[in-house]
Amino acid sequence: MIPDSSSMSLNTPDAIWAKVSSADPNRSADEICQLADEHFEDIAGTIPPDGAALQVIIQAACSLGRFDLLTRLALRLADKPEHWHVTKETASLLHHLTLIAEWPAATTILHKASSDGHRGFAEIISATSEVRFLRALDKIDISSSTWLSHIVLLIALARQLRWHAGFRRAQYLLICGITPDRLAELPQLWQALDLPMTALPSIKAHVSRKWRGPELDEDWRRCLNIFREDPTIETAQVVWQTADLHGRTGPLLVAAPLSGAARSALAGRMAATIPANASPIWIYMTWREGADQLIGAVCGYLDVNSRITISVGGDGGSADLQRASAALLATRLYMFARPVVTWGGAKLFFQNLLPVVEAFNEQTVGTAWLSIVCDRSFPLHGIAHFAHRLADKHIMSRPGLLDAPHSWHREWEDEIVQTLPARLSSALNELFSRGTAKHLIDLVGPDSSYFPPNDFRLNQCHVNFGGSPRAVQGEKRFAAQSYAISAYNVDFRWMSVARLAEFVDVGTEVGTTFARALHPWIVEWIHETLKPLNTRIGEPFFVADRRYTMHLLANPDRFRLFAAMSFGMGPEMNFFDTYAWSNDLVDHFLHLFARQPMEEVDSKLLDAVLEDADSTGHQYVRKAVRDPYDQLLNTLARRLIDDAGWSDIYWAIPGPKVTTMPDQILPALDAHLMDVLVGLPLVVRDLLGRRVQKGSLTPDGEVRGPEGTYGRWRYAEGWLLIDFDDPQLGTKRYTGIGANATTLTLVPDEIVDVYNGWSAFLDFDLAAIDVSERIIVQLNPDTIIGHDLLWIGGTQQEACLLAAFADLGRSVPTPTLRYAGRALEFRSGSRGSLLLATVNGWPALLRLRGAAHANGRTVIQTSSADDEDHESWASAQGIQPSYTLSTLDLRGRWKAETFSGQHLIELRNDGSIRDEEGVVLGRWLAREGSLTLVGLDKLRIAVATQFQVFDGLWRLTGWARPNLQETLSFSLSQIQRPDRE
Repeated sequence: MIPDSSSMSLNTPDAIWAKVSSADPNRSADEICQLADEHFEDIAGTIPPDGAALQVIIQAACSLGRFDLLTRLALRLADKPEHWHVTKETASLLHHLTLIAEWPAATTILHKASSDGHRGFAEIISATSEVRFLRALDKIDISSSTWLSHIVLLIALARQLRWHAGFRRAQYLLICGITPDRLAELPQLWQALDLPMTALPSIKAHVSRKWRGPELDEDWRRCLNIFREDPTIETAQVVWQTADLHGRTGPLLVAAPLSGAARSALAGRMAATIPANASPIWIYMTWREGADQLIGAVCGYLDVNSRITISVGGDGGSADLQRASAALLATRLYMFARPVVTWGGAKLFFQNLLPVVEAFNEQTVGTAWLSIVCDRSFPLHGIAHFAHRLADKHIMSRPGLLDAPHSWHREWEDEIVQTLPARLSSALNELFSRGTAKHLIDLVGPDSSYFPPNDFRLNQCHVNFGGSPRAVQGEKRFAAQSYAISAYNVDFRWMSVARLAEFVDVGTEVGTTFARALHPWIVEWIHETLKPLNTRIGEPFFVADRRYTMHLLANPDRFRLFAAMSFGMGPEMNFFDTYAWSNDLVDHFLHLFARQPMEEVDSKLLDAVLEDADSTGHQYVRKAVRDPYDQLLNTLARRLIDDAGWSDIYWAIPGPKVTTMPDQILPALDAHLMDVLVGLPLVVRDLLGRRVQKGSLTPDGEVRGPEGTYGRWRYAEGWLLIDFDDPQLGTKRYTGIGANATTLTLVPDEIVDVYNGWSAFLDFDLAAIDVSERIIVQLNPDTIIGHDLLWIGGTQQEACLLAAFADLGRSVPTPTLRYAGRALEFRSGSRGSLLLATVNGWPALLRLRGAAHANGRTVIQTSSADDEDHESWASAQGIQPSYTLSTLDLRGRWKAETFSGQHLIELRNDGSIRDEEGVVLGRWLAREGSLTLVGLDKLRIAVATQFQVFDGLWRLTGWARPNLQETLSFSLSQIQRPDRE
């Protein structure tokens, strides 16, 4: 708050600010501005105490047209980097004023405001968010003779702030208010404020349509009807020309063939532009919900600046994983599933995130950032916008981004902390020796000396007096994850989450999290480890740069902190914040989630969320949900579309039919692989390699060697069963697969030790695999001809593609448009295949770019055509395009990639996989609907079941098992087309 000016002299900067900006109702605007002029050097040399102080001067100066005073003040304060440490309101006001001060014409324009009574401009210029900007715009009086220059200034300001809705709204007000006789004034104003001159023709067309509305509307309907009755390129041309004359931006931008300059001009009308400088962003996303939720969430993060790694966990079952695998069609997206990672367990983040951090350090440069989100986290700004902000040196010190409250040792006295282990041990001894809770009540009850007075903590305790683990019951413990208490123990998880109370041993076993009391010695060690640190209660969703991650991986002290915090529930909640604050890394570590009082965010909180995003700079909102109005999700989607920019439009068109989904997407011992293994040379050995038998599996179910049959085999439902004649071996079951460059190994599903003779392992020689010619997949775009289908469009090609594979409805904000469309005719143009279609009833000429197939569904991909395509249509021949991938097409160089890296390989005719020096790395085998790679280092066995062809090159994606425990995604991208001659 502003200090009371009556209690101080004007000898201090705070006193001067207080005097200048005093809220005395009897003070006039003239007096405020006069004082500001008199003490300008004093107040310009300091930082205003809060946003209210500047606000008073802004209101006074705007009412008098004293924008010279404001811009001088803004420029002086902008020279001081420490001004970014003021409140968010002050920082935003200074930023706006600095932008205005950079336009010489702005001061002249705004100087005229007072004489025309345009005091509402003060509210607009001082708006700290787009929400406030829009509200203030609605109050503008456009009846004045000088309003035109003011509204153009607001258009320029919104463009610089990248407030797309404000930019469009201000242009709409311009079109509504301007008369044809004043259009000649626009070019000079437009140029003076650095606005794109290419937007003026469209604005003039809009104005013309406004003044000739009924006549032009009838003309527009007539053109559309002619095309619908006779859909040819000639009747489509008439529609496009009419749309251009009438200023109808939508039909032109999403459907018409346009040159690059014309499309840029339209883009300048639709939204503000985003600067090119940007930082690379690695997105790490945890997945708990269904496949549609995941795919929809991913669409909002796709960008040339981003790379996404998804950690499979929580409720993601095998069926959802199969459908969610369509997300792998995005070129910079990866997924992996480690051994069971359970919500609430100690390894949720530690086990899955840290390998990604290592890859992040190895594969990025100094400007890159790592951002942790979940599948219910949605961007408040587009990723392109976010990448630009991260490249801005000022973002790190924006107010409100480093929140992380102190943890227990900041709240309790040290002597209390030191006695906690003994007090806890005493309470547990009393519980399980006498069946009474006096010491427990003293520790956590309403009169405890450790906590504020209430019953919450005591009511959160659960005691198991039974001799076996018991599940925790009651609505206080509902969750998808199962929680249980070990025999004769107490559930103190509430302490672990809230206060780093390391009084709980949270172990995850078979999908259940167990709570166990720790030994007092362990508790004492944990306290000694954490006491020297700046312990914080944080959250696992953060943004960090490479300095933070490099420090984390290089610091040997991280092991002690890691071990100590692993004893708590959800240790990642506090680990990363504590590490930042304890190692002077807070300027490299951000929390960018908008915080709201409700756990779930709906439309009632829309204004608060957007205010937070625009003024403070928060990037994400968690747990945004649908409500009857859908205003929140629709607004977020619109912001994503705007921030993606407007250029070429891509359309993803789901085919009218869904075929059978693949039987198996994960590498496994399926019937196809068994067919391949039958007849291959086989070596049966023990684990130590001491007992060796040669032979093969015969088609009639025998295991036969040079000296005859020594076993019988049968296959069913993913496992191989062999009855060996040797009684020491008996019957063995095989499901697990291992591999190297020349051998595929089946491992026994049992405990292997000396007592069963080190069991029996099956080594198959891969050199004898048949690689005869066959078709793997065939995609036919012409199947969409004549069908009314839902088309998914936008400027983000991969977002459109993924959205076409999910049933999103309106539950997830994505940067995509959804229109009804119909494909009419394919022709072979001068630069590839072309498609004449209708989109939202408008004629569209599109370029066929490719197709993708996943989960039994084929999606056709197109993009905007241009003038050259338009000219070639008349002489082009009708075609039925088709994309075929056969074993012959596999020959050549490919890029194999996982989240941890990539390497170049060559697939050869003989079924071998080789490196660039010709060394054999593994084998490949193909069947209809899948390609299997065996033996590659870091993949071992991999199966691709998703296929995409784009601009003539194929990309295959699927799942690999680098070992018997882990599962991760991989991609195989064609580098060049094979020579079929």
